[in-house]
Amino acid sequence: MLACAGCRDAPGPRRLTLVVPDGYRGIVRVVTDNAGSDAPIVDGEFVVAVPRNGMLRLKPLPLSATQGKDWQGVRCRTVSGVDIPSGAGLEVDGGVLQSEVAFWPLGRLVIASATDDAHDLLIGTVVDRDEAKTAPGHFAPGDVNAMKRYHALSGMGRSAYALGDLTTAASSARELLALADEFPNDWNFGDAVHDGNMLLGLVALRSGDITGARERLAAAGATPGSPHLDSAGPDMTLAKEMIASGEREAVLAYFAACERFWKYGSAHLFAWRQTVEAGGMPDFGRNLDH
Repeated sequence: MLACAGCRDAPGPRRLTLVVPDGYRGIVRVVTDNAGSDAPIVDGEFVVAVPRNGMLRLKPLPLSATQGKDWQGVRCRTVSGVDIPSGAGLEVDGGVLQSEVAFWPLGRLVIASATDDAHDLLIGTVVDRDEAKTAPGHFAPGDVNAMKRYHALSGMGRSAYALGDLTTAASSARELLALADEFPNDWNFGDAVHDGNMLLGLVALRSGDITGARERLAAAGATPGSPHLDSAGPDMTLAKEMIASGEREAVLAYFAACERFWKYGSAHLFAWRQTVEAGGMPDFGRNLDH
């Protein structure tokens, strides 16, 4: 039964159900976006269909639902109605999943306020049993705590930097890069390489170390890419700050490096490069702090 998200008398939705195409395997990324789609409520749950590209944009979910005592988190099922086990619902014997397929949430539910332009709500991956091995770079029960911290460190570092806590921002970035070496096959590896170096570059720049900031910008651009970077593109916060500091050549080299993995952003990179070469500041839009 379809309900209204704004009805005050009805009990709030108890969870978010992701409906993936039959046979789907890969990353599921849900982003809150004020220009995104509404999440319909069906039988007391937010139920949303994930497209075949794995990327879904939703309007922010109400805090009254997601922070309520009855909230049960996220589950995943197929279009044909087959539940995909996740989290505590996974049956594991000797490090091997007993289900044919599993959904691994790769980060906690992050709620964006109505003033946010776009923000990750959650990221997870649908994998076959044979892919979920107890080994670095895979999503196995023994790795869950380290993996959760790994996927949280970028946000921790960004928050610390925004609050002016450069020490915590730098330590979070260094830990992120160190953990990336432990999970080289993880889908987030490229993001970790980029974001860890970007944060260290921002800290260096704030501390007056222009040379260090320049080196970190180059290291960020050396990322191999990732599902997120390849589609949405990299965060340009450090690039913007470097332009403001007069480091235009370093930023142009960074743009060139980004062309290797961000094929979808070639038009943006071309326009930004022209603006920088003309002595201006590009409008980076959604590629700032995302």
